[in-house]
Amino acid sequence: MHKFLSAFMGLFLGAVMGAQGAIAADPRVVDPRAVDLTPVDPRVVDPRMVDDRPFYERKAEGWFWYHELYQRPPSKPRPAQSPKPVPSPPSEKTSPRAQSSTGVAGGVFSAAWFRRNIPKYLDMAWTNPTPENVRAYFLVQRYAIDRSEQFADQARRVVYGDPLLDELSRMPSSTFAAQKIARLADRARANLLKRLSQKAGLFVFFREDCPLCADQARILAMLKKNYGFAYEAVSEPARTSTTRGSTTRGSEVTSLALPAGHVREDANGLAGRLGVKTWPATFLVTLDGRFYPVGQGAMALEEMSERILLAALRAHLISPDELDRTRPIANPQVNIAKAVEIDPNGARDFIPPKRLLALFNGSIGERP
Repeated sequence: MHKFLSAFMGLFLGAVMGAQGAIAADPRVVDPRAVDLTPVDPRVVDPRMVDDRPFYERKAEGWFWYHELYQRPPSKPRPAQSPKPVPSPPSEKTSPRAQSSTGVAGGVFSAAWFRRNIPKYLDMAWTNPTPENVRAYFLVQRYAIDRSEQFADQARRVVYGDPLLDELSRMPSSTFAAQKIARLADRARANLLKRLSQKAGLFVFFREDCPLCADQARILAMLKKNYGFAYEAVSEPARTSTTRGSTTRGSEVTSLALPAGHVREDANGLAGRLGVKTWPATFLVTLDGRFYPVGQGAMALEEMSERILLAALRAHLISPDELDRTRPIANPQVNIAKAVEIDPNGARDFIPPKRLLALFNGSIGERP
């Protein structure tokens, strides 16, 4: 038995040695003992693995025969993180408890508090309508309504009887007084228009294909009859196509002479220089030849009268006080904006009520 095992081992060792010789002799066979099993980056190609033989001798590699040496990109440095700022504790000047005593800032139950929180209580009650949420919302709403009623009551006590704040001083609410003021304003407007007709006239531009020019001509005739305004009707040739098939005959727009001494101009090109785009177009003309636009389009008698007075104010033919007397206002002279003098170098932000009242009282007089 011992001899048999010795013979078998000899045969086995001989076979192994023969196989190693065959492996070493065949260049296509790789010895497993020569393989480096160290893990490497799969993108890196070892230069020792690059074959220098011609491509035709390495055709088994296929088309993807070109190998590049991979270079790892340099790593980017991470930015240093700045420490988060630590919030400072609120000071006494900005704390809500200190501000709530003024009743203006965001204290509890202030106006700012209600603006911020009433929608929150409503959303909470709507989303989760428990008895507590619904009652909390209606209590906050009731508080806001009661506070508004307190403000309204105090406002009536302050406004009533104050000639600067009571609207009754400007426009009476009674029917008889309102009608009387309206009649006085109409009388003042008529007298002012009659005096103005001695200082200026009207230029009216029309086209023969204008469907409203004939109606505007009748309004101009009423202006001349009621207030004595003279006007000159300047005709412009009609376009090739008429508007809706209607035309205005030139005889319907009466041409009258302006006051003596007025500088007359030819209609050729005058409408373009004045910027006329639509017809009829009316202009107030002074005796020295200055043109002031009244309106481009058809106007009723009352509207045209009001526009003529505004154009006369721009032309410095009437004063602002004369124009105010033509408006249905009982006391047009009571105007805070005209009376208060504002210092441009004064306060530019919120002014406390006491100081604000002193500013108004110093400009318009103390309240009796």
